[in-house]
Amino acid sequence: GNDKSRRVQKKLGFRYQWRTDDVDVPLMNEHRVGHVNLMTIHDWREIYCDTNPLNEFLNESVSKWRDRPYLHELKDGKYVSVSFSEFNRDVLALAAYLISKGYKDKNIGIFSPNSIAWCVFDIAVMNFVGISVGLSKEWTSENLLYALDKCDIACLFYGKALEDKVLPVMSKFPDTEFICIEEHWDEIIAEGWMALGRGVDIRPAYRD
Repeated sequence: GNDKSRRVQKKLGFRYQWRTDDVDVPLMNEHRVGHVNLMTIHDWREIYCDTNPLNEFLNESVSKWRDRPYLHELKDGKYVSVSFSEFNRDVLALAAYLISKGYKDKNIGIFSPNSIAWCVFDIAVMNFVGISVGLSKEWTSENLLYALDKCDIACLFYGKALEDKVLPVMSKFPDTEFICIEEHWDEIIAEGWMALGRGVDIRPAYRD
C-alpha cells in the first residue's frame, strides 16, 4: 500500500509494523510503497469474538456522512458518484442476494477493473457472506484457471471488459456460477432488496 489503506487497516485492528520502499510488483510491471501490518491470532480472536469493526466503520460513516459523495467512477466519459448511504444500501442488498442464493461461508471471487461495484462486492462479501477473493485484472485466462481451481471459488463476478479471459475457462468449472457485473448488477441489487423484504438474515460475521 498507501496511507489510506494503512489507516483503514488500523481501524480494523491491524498494528502497523514498518514501511518498505520500492517494492517490485511484477504482475503490474511497477514498483510501489509497501506498508507491513500485523494481526496475531490472539488479536483476531480478541477483536472479532464480540464485535465486527468493519460493520461498525460502515455504520459510523453512514451516520456521519450519509448523503455526501463517497465513491466516484468514470463511465462513458462522465463521473458518477454514490453517497455513503447509497453505498451501504447496495452492500446490504448484494449480501442478501448472495446469502439467499446459498453462498454463505463460500469463497466468492471478483475479476474486474476497479469500480464502485467492485468496492460494494468486497465489503458485502467480507462483512456478511464469506471469503472475498480479489483477482487481478491483469491476469490471463491461465492465471484465472489456476485461481478458480486452487481457491475453490463458488461464484465469480467479472467485468465485461475481461470477458474474453473468462469465457475460455467457464466450461471447466460447471459448478461455479459466473456473473457479468455490467449485465446483471441492477437485477442483483433489486433481487437483494426483495430478499431483505423476505427477512434474509444478513447479520455481520463474528468470527472466532
